[in-house]
Amino acid sequence: MRPNENDEPVSKPAIVTDVPKYVQPKERFSCGAYKCKYKCSTENVLRFHLETFHSDDTKYKCTHCHEDLSNEKGTIDIRQILEHLHMHDRYLYRCYYCKFIHYAKEKVEQHVLNKHDGSYIIAVREMSHEQLAAPVVKKEVKKVSVWYCSICKYRSIVKMYIIIHMKNKHNLDSQFKCPVCPYTSDTRQNVSNHLKNEHPQSTCDVVYTYYTKEKKRIAATNLFINQKKNADTDNYSSEKQTYGFEGSNNNVENVSLEMIEQLDAEVINVTGIFGSLGKPYKAEYVCPLCNTFKTCEVEDITNHLYEELDYSRYSCMKCDFTSYIYDAIEKHYVKEHLFQEIKILPSNFYIEDWVKKVISFQSRIIASNKSTMSSTSPCVGSCSTDSIIKKKQESVKHG
Repeated sequence: MRPNENDEPVSKPAIVTDVPKYVQPKERFSCGAYKCKYKCSTENVLRFHLETFHSDDTKYKCTHCHEDLSNEKGTIDIRQILEHLHMHDRYLYRCYYCKFIHYAKEKVEQHVLNKHDGSYIIAVREMSHEQLAAPVVKKEVKKVSVWYCSICKYRSIVKMYIIIHMKNKHNLDSQFKCPVCPYTSDTRQNVSNHLKNEHPQSTCDVVYTYYTKEKKRIAATNLFINQKKNADTDNYSSEKQTYGFEGSNNNVENVSLEMIEQLDAEVINVTGIFGSLGKPYKAEYVCPLCNTFKTCEVEDITNHLYEELDYSRYSCMKCDFTSYIYDAIEKHYVKEHLFQEIKILPSNFYIEDWVKKVISFQSRIIASNKSTMSSTSPCVGSCSTDSIIKKKQESVKHG
């Protein structure tokens, strides 16, 4: 389904009767396990509760919208449960053409592009901190900006992905190029000045190596035509175009989180927006950024990666202290200040998505490693999470 030439949606939006409502953080993190009425204030605390008391449960319902999150094939999926709770957060978007809904705007934009070849999403809820006291639900149609490669059929809603594609696939590191010589620049005016000074006889215009539909695509030069012919002969499948697969069979780039679990065992390296997803050491996760930190626990590698990427979700309003962990900022207030004033910082989909991909990809290899080992080895070396978990479990039992 394509937008028309007047830049208006081609049909009425799909009808969706029920959407997840906004729930305040102090009410949002409540357990939906059978006959459990536990409630807490942070995602990390709820995760620990589910891992400690409900890891063997098979039945689970959201306490806010009653969506069934049970797992018919086995125990409940804690990651799926926590992911669902984000649907009750401040941001919510849905597809203009079908009933797909998600809290991450980029996720819905990618769905619209891949599934419908469309250009519109609906902002169901975008709440600022000032609106939290009196939430207002709005439905606003927004146009998706899609980036296209001028040489091959690759496209993406994420500008960073198209930049990485141009560099790795076509060896071009700038958006604008001289049609006569190899000169490139990220500024169109620089290339225009170059044409006037170095090629005054040329009648060609500046070439866009990648572009959006809002920008006029400049005619390709002979160089680009040759590159395009070579690119068109590549063995791309529609699925590989959709998920941004590139490279050989054992080295892919920008694969979606859903597709990581379906990769062949031969795939040994996956590269995302912040670099390689890394490789675990036996049964331990290894940080692909510093290549030294190792741990057996998902929570520890998650917190370490966010620290490496300087990513925080909470900020102290009395000083410059920030943290991704709510408990850490609460302890900071107890130690440094008399009362709490915590500011919730905006989430970054690209960072959180890349971290999830690192964990998913390395978990897949760890599971394969464990299946080939005659006996599972305990955590050794720099991993000290066993003792931490035991202390947490003891504190819960005696609490």
